[in-house]
Amino acid sequence: MQGPLAKFIDLYSQDLAGRNMQIIDSVYGSDVEFIDAAHHIKGLDNLVSYFDNVMANVTHCRFEIHDIFEQDNAAAVSWTMHCAHPKLNGGKVYQVPGMSQLRFDDKITYHRDHFDFGAMIYEHIPLLGSIIRKIKGALNP
Repeated sequence: MQGPLAKFIDLYSQDLAGRNMQIIDSVYGSDVEFIDAAHHIKGLDNLVSYFDNVMANVTHCRFEIHDIFEQDNAAAVSWTMHCAHPKLNGGKVYQVPGMSQLRFDDKITYHRDHFDFGAMIYEHIPLLGSIIRKIKGALNP
């Protein structure tokens, strides 16, 4: 594997916490569109600002890559995010599974993440997390 997909995997396999996210300009095109459960961002400058803000607050963030499906100028990448934030899960590392849908030319032009936002945020807030886990347990006997 080479090109933008290889650069994407290399980037997200690193610990991104506290890094200057200007490093993403070698991976993403200037007109990139990024979508996740809480954001819809257009443009590289906006994406760099978003990642700078997010990564400034985490103490660890790395993605373990599992499966990569590539065809023409598109790919799907399944992953597990290993993340630690001082206000979530007692500051300890927790995992969130997900996948990224990508389109690219010489750089990534479209990136959409699919993951359980509740598993990423809400389940790791002390009181709220226990309530959500009880509800999930009741739904999955």
